[in-house]
Amino acid sequence: MFVLPSILGVISRLPVANVRYPWSAKRCGLLDSNLFKRRKATEDTKRKIVGWDIWECSDPTFSHDYDRTVTMYVHEGAAVLTFSGGEVVDLQSGDTLTIKPGAHADWVITAPVRNSYMYHDTFMSAENRKAQVTPKTD
Repeated sequence: MFVLPSILGVISRLPVANVRYPWSAKRCGLLDSNLFKRRKATEDTKRKIVGWDIWECSDPTFSHDYDRTVTMYVHEGAAVLTFSGGEVVDLQSGDTLTIKPGAHADWVITAPVRNSYMYHDTFMSAENRKAQVTPKTD
């Protein structure tokens, strides 16, 4: 069960599955599940994606099983992902989405997407992270 305060301030108990959160994309910019995290990209995130691989897709629909943690940043386009538990994520330009291993998502591409992405367990990811947190010396 997931506890979510309603707009009127009343606490409601809602199951995560089969619940669409239209308010989060517009107002909060975040959406969490045990399989994913969705956020609006910060300027810091945009700085970190330099050097990530690019993925483009205009196929109307496809499904994917995730065996590794991946984070993606949507440069352009839009898609609706439905996860196996029923959670629905509307991705739009400017969003970041981290998907955890074990997730299954059915994608519906509503506008051709162009994403930067990085698998968390790759050597390049570890090197990028090291470069991001190591202070520069003059």
